[in-house]
Parts: sequence; structure tokens; C-alpha cells
Amino acid sequence: MKKGFTLAELLGVIVLISILVIVAVPSVINQIRRNVVKADEVVMVLLEEATNEFMRNNETIYPFNNNTTHCIALQQLADANKISPPIINPSTNVTIPLNYSMRVEIGNKGNAEITYTLVENC
Repeated sequence: MKKGFTLAELLGVIVLISILVIVAVPSVINQIRRNVVKADEVVMVLLEEATNEFMRNNETIYPFNNNTTHCIALQQLADANKISPPIINPSTNVTIPLNYSMRVEIGNKGNAEITYTLVENC
């Protein structure tokens, strides 16, 4: 009696493994994409919170007045120990330069209407 697998058995196993890969790979790729988006959001929230705290500590220079815009360089946040460089962009895996700024726009409703934007030039 011969020992081993027949060609049909081997092909069956290969087909099953192929089906599992076809089903699993897109799901894994989508999960990775969702995690990168969430990581981007977390980085922005951390920068927003650091900027907000920096402005609160320096309200005479950066008042929370209606219809005002302030630009705070990431280097200023690092110097004030509000962030710890390097700051990595999760989407590109590239370090965000410290000469980039957080643009803070305060609307008509004061603190209730603040938008934060990471910009290269402010």
C-alpha cells in the first residue's frame, strides 16, 4: 500500500486555502485602513488638546476672542512640553516637521466654535 496524498486531495487543499485567502485578505486590508484613519484622528486630537492647553497657559498672547485666528508652531508646543517629537503621520509614516503649525480659528460663539487645522504655512 502506497503512502501519501493523491493529486485530487492536494488540489482540494489548495482550493480550500485559496478560498480562505480570497475571503480573508480584503477583510484584513480594510481593517488596516480603518486603523490608519483612526490613528490619524488620534494624532489630530492630541495636537488639538496640546494646542488648546498651550493657548490656555498663554491667554494673554493667544486670547480666546470671537472671530480670531492664531497660529502655533509645533516647535512652540514641543518647547512648552505639550508634545513629544517626533510626531509621525500614521497615513504616510513620515515625521511631521516641527515648523508646521496648528491654525486655531475661533468663531462667533467663542470657545464653542473652534476649529483646529494642521498647516504647513500659517
